Amino acid sequence: MDTLTSLEQAVLEKLLSGESEGYRILQKQIPALRVTERKMTGVGFFTRFSLPDEAPNLPDEASLEIGDVGADFTDLKHGAGFVLFIRKGGIYMLEGFTYGEPWPRDVRSFHLYYDGTSERV
Repeated sequence: MDTLTSLEQAVLEKLLSGESEGYRILQKQIPALRVTERKMTGVGFFTRFSLPDEAPNLPDEASLEIGDVGADFTDLKHGAGFVLFIRKGGIYMLEGFTYGEPWPRDVRSFHLYYDGTSERV
C-alpha cells in the first residue's frame, strides 16, 4: 500500500481545516490513512483509502462530500478542484480534477485555496 503524496496530504489538511468536532475527528484520521488504490484518469485522479478499525469515526456513520478547495498549477490555465468523500464516518476517497485540461506532470509546486462555496467552522 502506498502512502499519501505531498499533494494529497496538503489537500486533505486544507479540506479538513476547521474547528468543529466533525473536522477534528476527520483530521485525526489523516495519519492513519492507507492508500488502497490510486487511479489516474488523464484529467485527474481518484485515491481510495482504508482506515484501521481503531480510527475515530464521525457519529452516526455519516456520509458526505467536502469540495471547497482548488489549486493553481503552473501547467494549468484553469486550475484544479478536489472532492473528499466521507463514507460511514471515515475518509474514503479523494478526487482531483482539472477543468478540461490534462492533469499536470509536475504536481510538486502548487497553491491551494478555498473557492468560497462553503463556510468553515
